[in-house]
Parts: sequence; structure tokens; C-alpha cells
Amino acid sequence: MQKVRKAEEERLRQEAKEREKERIMQEHEQIKKKTVRERLEQIKKTELGAKAFKDIDIEDLEELDPDFIMAKQVEQLEKEKKELQERLKNQEKKIDYFERAKRLEEIPLIKKAYEEQRIKDMELWELQEEERISNMKVEREKALEHKKRMSRMMEDKENFLSKITAARSFIY
Repeated sequence: MQKVRKAEEERLRQEAKEREKERIMQEHEQIKKKTVRERLEQIKKTELGAKAFKDIDIEDLEELDPDFIMAKQVEQLEKEKKELQERLKNQEKKIDYFERAKRLEEIPLIKKAYEEQRIKDMELWELQEEERISNMKVEREKALEHKKRMSRMMEDKENFLSKITAARSFIY
């Protein structure tokens, strides 16, 4: 009977150990689920996380591997990066097309403006050239008039110089 009692006590102790192990494992599992749930809540609050996990419930996410969650976030980042690059490429094409069209429209206008400016410049040059020529004619007339006046005085100058030269040579 004592053997039976000892065996029964041993069995009860073994069952208590098993129950304690099970309880500790359940606590660990609950803590793990709680931390995963908190982390997922934080991830879902971010814009990227909300997009990556919009179709998945929290209960489903709790059972997912953290590596899978990170991979899903990275995948979402790559997807957004690709979409952004595509949008930028399309925008660049639109701007390039617009600039080319603008240039094609501007070329005739630029040629016309250049031709108008060339004509104005030519007219201005001709006007300035005429003015320069008339000024030179006026200056030449004045110079000739001045020369005439001076030539009348030339005879007086020659007489004066000859008197002075004669007076000096007489002194020496």
C-alpha cells in the first residue's frame, strides 16, 4: 500500500510539474502575443504599416512571424519606391513634351523677333551714319572757313616775323 501511495504521490507531483510548465508556457505565449500585438499596433499606426497590413486582421497578424512582418514592410517600401519612380518618370515625360512643344512654338516667334530687331538695328545704323556724315561735313566747312581766316593772317605773320628777324640780326 505504501508503494501505491508513493507512486500516487510521485504521479501527482509529476502532474503538478507538468501543469506548472504548461502555465509558464502559456504565460510566455501570452506575453509574446501581447508584445507582438503592441508592435503591430505601432506598425499599423504608421502610414507604411497601415498600407502593408490593411487587408490582414490583428488576430491573423499575431500568428505571423516577425520576419514575415518585416519582409512585408520592406516589400511595401519597394512597391512605394517603384510607384514614386514611375510617377516621376511620367512627370518628366510630360515636362519634356511640354518644353519641346513650347520650343517648337517659340522658334518662329524668335525668328520673327530677330528679323524685326535686325531691321530696326539697320535703320538706326543708317540714321546714325547719316548724322555722322552731316556732322563731318559741318566740321569740314568750319575747318575750311577757319583756314581761310588764317590764310589772310599769314601775310601779316610773315611780315611780322621778317621784321623781328631783321631787328635781331641787326642787333647781332
